[in-house]
This record gives sequence, structure tokens and C-alpha cells, in this order.
Amino acid sequence: MYKGIGVSQGIAVNKAFVLRETQIGHYELEYAPADSVTEWRKLQQAMDESRREIKKIREQNKYLSADEMWIFDAHLTILDDPLIHNELKLLVEQQKKSALHAVREVINHFQQMFEKMEDEYMRERAQDLRDIGNRLTRNILGQKTEELPDDEPYILFASEISPSLMAQLDPQQVQAIVATHGNRTSHVSIIARALGIPYVVRVDERLEQTIRSGDVLAVDGNRGIVAHNPDDEERLQFEFLWQQFQTYKEKLSRLKNVSAETEDGYVIELLANISAIYELDVAVEQNAAGIGLYRSEYLFMERASAPDEEEQYAVYRKLLASLPGKPVTIRTIDIGGDKHAPCLPLPKEDNPFLGLRAIRFSLKHPLLLRIQLRAILRASAHGPLKLLMPMVSSLEEVIQFKRILTEVKDELRTAVVAFDEQIPLGVMVEVPAVALIMPELASEVDFFSIGTNDLAQYMLAADRMNEHVAHVYDPYHPAMIRLLAIVCKAAEEHGKPVSVCGEMASELLALPLWVALGVHELSMSASHLLQVKETVRSLRKQECRHIFEQLLACRTAEQNRNLLEEAKQIWKQRQQ
Repeated sequence: MYKGIGVSQGIAVNKAFVLRETQIGHYELEYAPADSVTEWRKLQQAMDESRREIKKIREQNKYLSADEMWIFDAHLTILDDPLIHNELKLLVEQQKKSALHAVREVINHFQQMFEKMEDEYMRERAQDLRDIGNRLTRNILGQKTEELPDDEPYILFASEISPSLMAQLDPQQVQAIVATHGNRTSHVSIIARALGIPYVVRVDERLEQTIRSGDVLAVDGNRGIVAHNPDDEERLQFEFLWQQFQTYKEKLSRLKNVSAETEDGYVIELLANISAIYELDVAVEQNAAGIGLYRSEYLFMERASAPDEEEQYAVYRKLLASLPGKPVTIRTIDIGGDKHAPCLPLPKEDNPFLGLRAIRFSLKHPLLLRIQLRAILRASAHGPLKLLMPMVSSLEEVIQFKRILTEVKDELRTAVVAFDEQIPLGVMVEVPAVALIMPELASEVDFFSIGTNDLAQYMLAADRMNEHVAHVYDPYHPAMIRLLAIVCKAAEEHGKPVSVCGEMASELLALPLWVALGVHELSMSASHLLQVKETVRSLRKQECRHIFEQLLACRTAEQNRNLLEEAKQIWKQRQQ
């Protein structure tokens, strides 16, 4: 048995097809470079061929929506990026490097830059660069992609599943996917979940050294376990797990059209977090109560120029149209920190997480903010939109933001453009200072949304991606629990609803906390919605309040977790 990380649920047992793709840099020793003119011509031809291949994949795909295929627009953008183009030309023409060497050096440089970023979405862009680099390498060498089987079902095994490879898979043929690299938040993982293909990543690399096409693999995407050439006993075990999983899926599917209501009648609305339009399909499938957080900054990333008002307006309208009549909360650009956009004037900073990011950036660039607000307001005429300000730390920021919002509303009225005059305005609770000025903020806004990731990071002064202080970052720290209590109590006293949109929103362990604090909405990755709903329906608000009173008396994060683990056993028994 090999352990990995299950990123798409499901069980499968079948023969493996092992894909060993060309890897950038592996063939340089065997490559005989010519003169710089010939090398540059080879590189240009490889780029032209890569563009043709990407367009062909996009045109011939039968299973992914146009929104899910947007990644290939990003790949074409990378190929046409002037910065990458100039770097390649410099290496080949001036430094006399081979086409292969230039591709390896430039792609590796940008790949490493992305891999160092904290934001998972941005780290995943390194995979896109590897995908482009491998495609260019293959085309420089004149190699063709290995053909995938089309005559019988199989389980795909590869070192890494690239977005372009994923787009070529037939979900009726591919029964599961196993890879030694990968991540839960990658485009590939999201698409695998959307297509219902079991997927296990980060499997022990020893499997890669022994597996051959035709070997049998048994894959458990729920637990992240893979068996290579399983014996009869292991096969029976996987068959039993498959039956169990089918029963569990049926049970969860029956919850799609019921409310997330505790046993004693407390209702929490469960909404979806969305970064890209293609994630909407899962939200619709799981019958999300709306979109609790649309991260609009991802519209600006990987682009040479910022999206104009019409493009933004079209996206915001699509969000509303996908979930008709349901609320959609759009957060204005939360750029900076570890999120970069070539099309935006972000300064180089020594400590960007404490620098010009989010609302600070928007207020410093009011023209960009006005364009976004116009698009959001225009879309608000077509459904229940909410507007959310990121990384607020002072009342002055809210007042300045509202002044610009009022001016944009005046412009639209003058132009006789329809919009929701009463569009709700909210504040992200990410900076601890907000907890201490809740009364002042409550008089200016309509709701609050707690971003637990950044709140815990700023509260504990610990970068959660820094391995040296990762042990310090703990959202169950007593100070964090007490701060959440202050925020929710102040919001309740001023009649303002509170939602949670950070990772803790989908953590089953934290659910009694949100029920006890009177949180109105939880927003999360859509794939978690039904499991969270199942747990909420087994809770009792009175019990949750009692648990919370005990949490306030705990002195360490470990004590808090242990208390919640004990409570978890009680509601798990009710689910059975």
C-alpha cells in the first residue's frame, strides 16, 4: 500500500496506464545545438507548434465547459508574454545558449518565483509554467505526446498531471488518477472533482520506479491510499470500501435540497467560495445557497492588461445567472502580499503582507476601484449582489471607500444606468484591530465576513507557510477563540450578520464554534458543502454554547482541540 493525499473522492480498481512525459532539461546532453540563428528559429517554431496544440486541445475537448478551459487562454498568454519572449531571445541570440537551455533557464526562473509565493492559487501557476516548458521542450525535439488508450477503461499514473493533459482525458475511460506530485487546490484537482474522477496526489515516489503499464492499481481517493498489484484480500477490501462510499454518496446527495439546520432549529446558510468561473459548476451541483466570497483579484492575474468594465460586468452577471435569486458576495481586489498581477502597479516591498495590499491598494488607485465598482453596481441590477472590502484596519478606510462608492453611484444615476441602490456593504475581519472598533464599523456597514486564514496569521504574527514558525500558526489558539467571540458579540449587539469564509468555515471540528457564536453564513469550497451540512444537522445549539463556554476557559490550543474532538464523537454517533 502507498499513502498519498486524496483530492477527489472515489474508489477504483483497474489496469494502469503509465504516462512518462518529456521533462524540461532532461534531454539537453543529447541535444546538438546549432548556431544562434538556427536555435532561435527552432524555438520560434516550437512556440508556434505549442500554440497550435493548445488551441486544438481547447477546440476538441468534449467534457469541460468553456469556463473550465480558460486555463489554456492563460497558457497562450504565457507563450506570448513579452518578458518571457525577451528573456528567451537574450539567452539564445546574445548569450549563444541552445533553444533547450534557454527554455529550461527561463521557465525554471519564473517557476521558482511562483513556487515561493504563499497563496496556493499562485503557487499552482508554477505547474502551468512547467506544462508550457515541457511542451516547448517536446516540440524543440520534434517528439509527439504519448497516445492515451481509447479502447478500454484504465487508471492513469503519472509524475504530474498537467492541465493540458487533464483536458484530454475521457472521464468515461479514466477510472482514477494517481500522481507523485500535485495539490488539492490545483486546476486539475478541481476538474477531477467536477468530473467525479478519484484522484490521489503525492503518492510515494517509490511506486513510480516499479509500476508499469498493465499493472493493476487499486485507488482510494477518500483516504489517499493506492495498492499496486493488490492481492485477493486487498481487492475485497477495496470492493467493500467502494460499496460503503456509494452508500455515503447517496446519503449526502439526499441533503442537497434540505437546509443546514441543527437539531434544535438553528439555520446556517452554506455558500461557496469562488476564485474562477469554472468552479461554479460544483457550486451549482451541490446546491450552494449562494456565493459567499468571489475573489475578484483572480480576474486580474496572469494578464498583460487589466480587465475593463465590460469584461468585469460580464463575469459578475454570470455569477448571478449561475445561481439565480441567490446572493453573490464580490470582494474587491485583494491584491498584494503573495498575490501578484503584471497588469497592476504593485510596488516592490520588503514586507508585502504588511504593505500596500487589498483595500489600501484600491484606495491608492481610485480609477481602478471606480471601474470595478461600476461593473459591480451595474451587475447588481440583475440579482442580489453584496460588496465586500478586504483587509480593512481602520474606520477611515471604510469612509473613504464609501465616498468613492457614492460618487460612482451618482455617475450611474446621471447616466440613467440601473443598479441596486441598497447594495449591502461588508467588511472582511482579517486584521485584529477590526475587533476593537466593531461599534464604529457597524454604524457604517451592513455585514461582516471573517477571513480566518489572515486573521489567525496577523493575530499570532506567524506566516502559516513558513516551516520555521508553522507550529505557531494555530487558529484554535485561545486568543483566536476569544477574538472571534468579541467580533460576533459586537456584531450581534449592533444587529449585523456575520459570515465566515476562511478555511475554518469548512472544518468539521470548528462547526460547534460557529453555531455557538451565532454565525449566519459559512462560505467554503463547494466540494465541502454537503459534508458540512450533514454535520450541522447533527448539532444542537445549546450543546454548542456549552462547549464554547468550556473553550473560553481553555488555556492552550491543544486543550481547545481536544475538547472539540470529544464533542465530535458525540455528533458522529448521531449521524450513524
